[in-house]
Amino acid sequence: MNAKLLRQKRGASITEEVTKLMAEKQAEKANQPTVWTLISGRNVTFTEITIPAEDVERLTKVNEHNRRVQNELKSKSLVNSIRRQQYQSCIAILIDGIYSFYDGSRRRAAAIEAHRPLRVMYCTETLTNQEVKGLIKELQSAEEHSLRDHGAYYESLLNHPTSPMTEEEIIFEEEISKSKFDRCMKAWSVPSLLIALFEDKKELGDGSYTILKKVAKKYATQSELESFVEGLDMQPGTSYKETMAFIVEAAGLSKKTNNEKPRKIIDISKDKWVKTRNSGVKQVFEISRATKEELAKIEQYIIEVLAPKT
Repeated sequence: MNAKLLRQKRGASITEEVTKLMAEKQAEKANQPTVWTLISGRNVTFTEITIPAEDVERLTKVNEHNRRVQNELKSKSLVNSIRRQQYQSCIAILIDGIYSFYDGSRRRAAAIEAHRPLRVMYCTETLTNQEVKGLIKELQSAEEHSLRDHGAYYESLLNHPTSPMTEEEIIFEEEISKSKFDRCMKAWSVPSLLIALFEDKKELGDGSYTILKKVAKKYATQSELESFVEGLDMQPGTSYKETMAFIVEAAGLSKKTNNEKPRKIIDISKDKWVKTRNSGVKQVFEISRATKEELAKIEQYIIEVLAPKT
């Protein structure tokens, strides 16, 4: 039966049907043990359960080896998705009644925000640090994490309270280059205040972090940086490109923009003219010797041109 006939017969959308089928498949798998072979060669049994929505925050936490930057986990799309269906189980170890997540911190945060149940694959055996790190590397590819996520994780390894690692040890264990390590640490060194200005953190790359680090260096104290960020007055929905342009201009980092000379667009006399100048994300107009009536007409015309059309 094709999708069109399926909708006609049941009065449901394809999404609803697929979600229902996936839920049935997951129900069949629930409580069925799965044996995974860890990096050490040891076989460990994982069991799947579903934690009720009202217990997710109380019964779960994020494991110290999870490399997501937890206070920057903001994903409206993920919250909307988990309201319909959780497509992948979280991975955890059960310790003293608490599920400690190796993988799935974003799904956990979304489930808490959306007040939804959460599906978890868990084990009860204590894993070594090497087994945990190996499991995480197999569960999550490098593309799923940002440079900043990796940088935060490497920082935690460098400053581990009982068994800190050196930079060389991390590079060897993670199988990365020195330049990759440095890029990740640079990304992590950018203050969260600046990162929070961007709605989609995935758009931030090497060049972005380099610019943001220059801004952070210019406003070195917390109070100076807070004042700078507040002065930007960023509006929701601002694109990555516009956000970066606002930051660059406000911090005075764009020499090309600042040096652009005004261009006359109308020259009525030596005292009366209009000039325009491109200032990054702003187009600046200079009007000389206009009357109040003329300025009022100009303002009204601008409003008519830029006002949203209903």
